[in-house]
Amino acid sequence: MGARRGADNARSAVTRRSVVIGLLLVPLNVWWVIAAELRWYVVLTLNPLFVTPVFYLFVLACLNAVNRRLCPRLVLRPGELVVIYLMLVLSCTIATHDFIINLMSIMGWAAWFSTPENDWSTLMFPHLPRWLLVWDKGALEGYFSGSSSLYSPHVLRAWLAPLAFWSVFIFAVGWMMMCMTVLVRKAWMDDTRLSFPIVRLPLVLTEEPAPGSTFLSKGLWIGFGLAFALGGGLQLHRLLHRR
Repeated sequence: MGARRGADNARSAVTRRSVVIGLLLVPLNVWWVIAAELRWYVVLTLNPLFVTPVFYLFVLACLNAVNRRLCPRLVLRPGELVVIYLMLVLSCTIATHDFIINLMSIMGWAAWFSTPENDWSTLMFPHLPRWLLVWDKGALEGYFSGSSSLYSPHVLRAWLAPLAFWSVFIFAVGWMMMCMTVLVRKAWMDDTRLSFPIVRLPLVLTEEPAPGSTFLSKGLWIGFGLAFALGGGLQLHRLLHRR
């Protein structure tokens, strides 16, 4: 009975609107993470609790508070918020500088830096899978030298197959990790009763607000206001005094 109730709760959480909202936020989240870590050297995924999914979750929680007064049918349930948060966390895991940024560099590295002197074509190429890497030096010229466009048909054809194969692998790894959490959930949560302090803040943002809830506590909002004021003031100072 408990397993059936858990399955019903999971199905009620994975709704069409939760998946659609997650899919709409994932590209923006990925762009934000890659731009911050690659262009501005601000590592948003350094800590176990990723910054951007918590921010989106906070915005959605605030919208929920508004919708409860104006349009209750648009209020997202806690399970739906968890689904959106999970999608954003997985997208952060892929977009981080330790994953997709390094992967994109590796995909064309062997072909571009192969020369007659290092003899990589004989020493390395026979051991590398052709279908996981980009081998067209003409398509890689703009990637490594600049002054080119990613959307050239010639470039897209060279990258399409390797990216498709890597996407399948990444999806399989992400799905496997979620399945592993389901397998260990009972032992960790019901039997051992681990507290998981890292996810305490996201869970607070997904819970239904009620008298005495953490989301409505003055301490939470005072702490958020102080952190926001200090961080915002620091970034504003850096922006205004940038040379």
